[in-house]
Amino acid sequence: MAVLILILIFFLILLLCWNLYENRSFENTYYNVFSDEIEEPVRAVFLADLHQASYGEDNQDLIDAIQKLQPDLILTGGDMVNENEPDVASIVKLCSRLVSVAPVYCGMGKHESVYCRQNLPDIPFLLRGGPAFM
Repeated sequence: MAVLILILIFFLILLLCWNLYENRSFENTYYNVFSDEIEEPVRAVFLADLHQASYGEDNQDLIDAIQKLQPDLILTGGDMVNENEPDVASIVKLCSRLVSVAPVYCGMGKHESVYCRQNLPDIPFLLRGGPAFM
């Protein structure tokens, strides 16, 4: 019985370590999309579900990775924030820094929608960084 408990504890610790690693790393996935409507190549970066995670100090690792891609535009698909965390300064700062790389267009996810309903007076703060909200 003690061996079984030790094995279970080992796997729980392994699962916790894997989860911590996955939540602190990001992955690049590349797609080629072709359309007769697009006359010139466009390079876009799509960010989603960051949930206020930080990748390096002040998200510098993420910003560096995006700069290397030399995007024409940066899109966010929502859930960049957590609805129950009132301090969204880190994401506003990230978006304001990304605007210097390429135009940033932010889509609203569930967490942004709830955040905006709960913090309506803070909306100008979100816009201060320079991204466009869709």
